[in-house]
Amino acid sequence: MKKTIALLLISVLLGVVFGLGFAFYILWKGETFDDLQTLREHSPKLFTRVYDRNGKLIDIISSEQRIILEYKDIPENFVYALVATEDEDFFNHIGVSPFGILSAVKDRILKSQIRGASTLTQQLVKNITKDKRHSFYRKFKEQLLAVQLEIMFTKEEIFAMYANEIALGNNQFGIEAAARYYFGKPVGALNLEECATLAGIPQAPTRYNPYRNREGCKERRKHVLNRMLDQGYIDETQVMQAGEATLELVDHRNKKTEQGGGWFVDKIRGYLFEKYGEDVVRSSRWDVYTTLDLEWQRIAEQAMVKGLRSVDKRQGYRPEDAPSVFKGLEKDQPDILNTYFNPTWHRDLESGLRVRGLVMKVDEKQIVVRIKDRLFTVGRKGMKWAQKVPLKDLFKVGDVPLFTVVESEADKDGKTKMTLLLDQEPLLEGGLYAIDNRTGAIRAMVGGYNYQKTKFNMAEQAKRQVGSAFKPILFGSAFENGYTLSDLIFDEPTVFVDPVFFKEDEQGGYRRKKRSKKYERAVRLGLIAPPEVYEPHNYYQKYAGYITLRLALAQSKNIVAVKLLNSVGYDNVLEYVFRMGLGNDQLKPFPSMALGSFEMTLAEMTHAYSTFAMNGIRFEPLFVTLISDNKGRILEKNIEKGEQVISPENAFLVTSAMRSVVDDPSGTGRKARSLNLPLAGKTGTTDDYSDAWFLGFHPDISVGVWVGHHTKKTIGRNATGASAALPIWIDFVKGVKDELKTKHFTRPPNIVSLPVDRTTGKRITTDCQCLKTDQMTEHYIKGMETIELCDEQEQRRLSLPWFLQKKNYKYNSTNMKVEPAVVWIDNSSQKRGNKFLKEMLSEAVNKNN
Repeated sequence: MKKTIALLLISVLLGVVFGLGFAFYILWKGETFDDLQTLREHSPKLFTRVYDRNGKLIDIISSEQRIILEYKDIPENFVYALVATEDEDFFNHIGVSPFGILSAVKDRILKSQIRGASTLTQQLVKNITKDKRHSFYRKFKEQLLAVQLEIMFTKEEIFAMYANEIALGNNQFGIEAAARYYFGKPVGALNLEECATLAGIPQAPTRYNPYRNREGCKERRKHVLNRMLDQGYIDETQVMQAGEATLELVDHRNKKTEQGGGWFVDKIRGYLFEKYGEDVVRSSRWDVYTTLDLEWQRIAEQAMVKGLRSVDKRQGYRPEDAPSVFKGLEKDQPDILNTYFNPTWHRDLESGLRVRGLVMKVDEKQIVVRIKDRLFTVGRKGMKWAQKVPLKDLFKVGDVPLFTVVESEADKDGKTKMTLLLDQEPLLEGGLYAIDNRTGAIRAMVGGYNYQKTKFNMAEQAKRQVGSAFKPILFGSAFENGYTLSDLIFDEPTVFVDPVFFKEDEQGGYRRKKRSKKYERAVRLGLIAPPEVYEPHNYYQKYAGYITLRLALAQSKNIVAVKLLNSVGYDNVLEYVFRMGLGNDQLKPFPSMALGSFEMTLAEMTHAYSTFAMNGIRFEPLFVTLISDNKGRILEKNIEKGEQVISPENAFLVTSAMRSVVDDPSGTGRKARSLNLPLAGKTGTTDDYSDAWFLGFHPDISVGVWVGHHTKKTIGRNATGASAALPIWIDFVKGVKDELKTKHFTRPPNIVSLPVDRTTGKRITTDCQCLKTDQMTEHYIKGMETIELCDEQEQRRLSLPWFLQKKNYKYNSTNMKVEPAVVWIDNSSQKRGNKFLKEMLSEAVNKNN
C-alpha cells in the first residue's frame, strides 16, 4: 500500500515537473520566434468613435479605411454567435484548446466530420503573421505564439482584434465594415439574425457569400443560431424567429437606401473638423457622445421613404423613368429581349424586393414582364396608382419599369405565389427633424429620400417658404397684444391696400394715387411694376364669416391671419419672431408675411415650435454631449442652454390653439388624432404647392416634416401639408410613441378656463338662451376673460354663410361675385417694422464681426 502511494506521489511530482517544464518550454520557445515581435507591435491605429445617446456606435472617424472597434463596441449577440460557432471554450482556454483538439478528432472518427481545432487566438495569430503554410511546424509555432498572445492581451482585447481582422467576404475585413456593407448600418444597430449571418461567414467567405449563395448563407445562419442555443445564449423562440427572418441586404447594384443617420454623422464630422482640425480628429483616440437615437433615426428614415413614395405615386406613373433596352442600340438586336439581364436581377426574388422588370408584351388589360427566366403578368390591380389610360400609352415592349415583389397569402396547400406591383423611385425630397423639448437635443434628423443619392441636408441646409406654418408665431404675438382665443374676426374675400400708392374713392373703394411724372413715366414704359393691391384667398375659396381665433388657426384661414397681422402691428410681430429665434434678412413687413412668404429651415421652425411646448423657453440645438480622450479626460461637455423668450401663459395659449388643429373635427391636422396622444401642431402649404409642412409637438418632443423638391417647383395638385407631410409625421410619432410618457401639457397657474359657445366665442351660463350643443372650454390669461354672454340671435346669425352675416356688401353682377372688402395696410406699423429690422440685422452683423 505504501509502495503504491509512493509511486503515485512520484508520478504526480513528475507530472507537475513535466508540466512546468513544458510550460517554460512553450514560453521560452515562443520568445525565440521573430513573429512574436510582430504580435507585440500589432496595435490598431488611433481613431475617433461616435456614439448615439444610448451608447450605440454610429460612426468611426479614422485615417484608414478599415474600421476598428473595441470590445465594448461589439454587440453581445455577435460575440456569442462567433464564440459558439468557432471556439466555444474561448473564454476559458490559454490560447490552445486540448478539448477542442480532442473534440475535432472525435468528430472525425465518429461522425466523419472534418472541422478545425484552431482557437480564435490561433486564427488571429495566423492573420497577423500571414503565415499560411500547411505544415506541422507552422501549426506548432502557431500554438506557441497563441499562448504568448494570451499572456500579452486580455480575452476582450484578443476578441476585438480578431473581430477587426476577420475576413467576411466581398473584400470586407472587420465586423464594422461588413455590417455597413451588407446591412447598411453601423454595428451597434445589428439585430440577432444579422449578427448570426456575419458570424457564419468566416468559415468559408466565398461559399457563404450572402449575395451569391443566399440560401446557403441562410442555412449557415441557422447552424450558428442552433450552436448559440446549445451554449445557452438564446432560446428556441429566438432561434425560430431569427432563423426564418428575411435576409435583408444592401443592394449595391441598385443603390438601395441605407439606414444610419448619414446626415447627422456629416453634421458631427463637420463640427469636430472645424473645431479641432480634421487630422487631429482622425488620428486621436476620442469618444464622442451625441444626442441621436439610432432607433428613432431608423424609424424616421423609414417613415420618410414610405411617405415620399406615396406622395410621388399620387402624381402618376412616369414612363420616362423606365429606360428602354432598345435605346442607344447602334443596330437591330432582335434577340435582346431574350438575352437582356438587368443588374437588379443578381438577387433572389423575395417579398419586398424592388427590382426592374423587362416588358415583353402589352395588351389592353395587362403587361407581361420578364425577370431572369420567369414571366409575370401584371394587370390593372398591380398598378392601381397609375393613370387610367390605355396601357399602350404607359408601357412599350422593351421598357424596364421598377416593380416591388409581393408574396400572396398561402393557399389551402400552404403554397404561395410571387406577384409584381408597379413601383417607381420618387423625384421628391423631404426632411424630418425631431428634438427633445426639455433640452433641445436632436433625436433624429433625415435630410432627404436617400443619403447615397444626395448628401445635401434638407432639414438643416435648405431654406423654404414656410407658408401657414408661420401662423402660430403670428397668433402668439397677437395674444401678447391683447387678443384672446375667443375673439372674432370676419373671414371674407378681402383686398389689402397700401395707402402709399392708393387712396379711398367716393364709393368707399380705392384708386391709385398719382406720383411724380418720372415715376408715372417709368410705370408706362414698364421699367417699374405698377403698384397692386394684395389679395390673398383661403384654400378652396371657402370663407366662414365671423370666426374665433381658435378655429381660424385650426382651419388655417388666410384672410384672418393677414387681418390679424395688420391689426397687431408688423413691428410687434417682427419683435416676437426674433425672440423665437427666427429672425433673418428675408423678413419684410408686408401683409404676405402672415402667410409665411419668407424662407426658413426645417430645423429653425422645429426649435421655434418647441418653445411653445416648453412654456416659452427656447433651447439652443444640442447634438454633442461629451467628448473624451483615450485616457478618459473630458475634452468637451455640453448641457442644455435655454432662455425664457415668451411667457408661460402665452406659450400655453398658442399650444392650446394648435391642439385644435389636431383635435377639432375641422382642423387641418385632424388625422393625427389617431395617435391618441396629447398633440399640437400646424400644417403649412405654399400657393403653388411647392412646399408642404407639418410641425407638431408632444410634451416630450417636437417634430417637423417638410416635403418638396430641391428646386422650387410644384409637388403636385392639392399636395398640402396635411396630405404630403402629415402622414410622414404620424408614421414617425407612431414608431416612438411608447417612449413618450408625459400625459398632458403643463398649465400655468395664471390661466383660467370658462365655458363658451364654439361659434360666437361668448360665455355660456345657465341663464343664456344659446344652444349648449357647441359648448366648449376656452382658456384665458387671468384678467382677460370674455365678459360678453352668448346671444341666441347672434348664434343663429353666425351659423349662416359668410355673405349673409354682413349687413352691407357690394355685388358684382358681371362676375356674379361679392366684391372683396377693403382693408387699409397700417403703414406706420410697417415703418416701425422696417426700423426694427434694420437695427436687428445691423446688430447681428456687428456681433458676427
